Amino acid sequence: MKQRWIKVSFFALSLLLPVVLFVVLLWVRWMRDPRVDEMERQARQLSGWRAIDCGRVRTNIDDSDSNISLPLWQAQACMVSAFRAHRAFRMRRDEDTMDSTIHYCFVRTPRGDIYTLHSETGSATQPLARNRWKNPVIVTRKGREFLTDLW
Repeated sequence: MKQRWIKVSFFALSLLLPVVLFVVLLWVRWMRDPRVDEMERQARQLSGWRAIDCGRVRTNIDDSDSNISLPLWQAQACMVSAFRAHRAFRMRRDEDTMDSTIHYCFVRTPRGDIYTLHSETGSATQPLARNRWKNPVIVTRKGREFLTDLW
């Protein structure tokens, strides 16, 4: 009986170990993608791997870069629908100014907390900052809904 238990345990372990290693390697690759900056890493870490990615929005850009950007209303609609469904999400917004770019990332955690990550690159580079929303609400303006924080 004891030998059978050892054989079954060894068989189960030999099946489980490759699956665990695959999941760990997938997680490491997802979190340490070299094309991803620190803001995106923190957003992924906060939102979790099952979060809805509402995309990346660039504002105040010329037409040559418009093919990489979602319309802002489309990203906000994604955030609103994820918020209503009580799902984690993340959305990145980059605003080009005269001498720098301001980066915002809106993140909802699986626990339901919403954060804004922001930094600035360019002439006045600032470190990454994180603010927690106190009262997130859905507001309708000009027929479109968006998520905002009433503080």
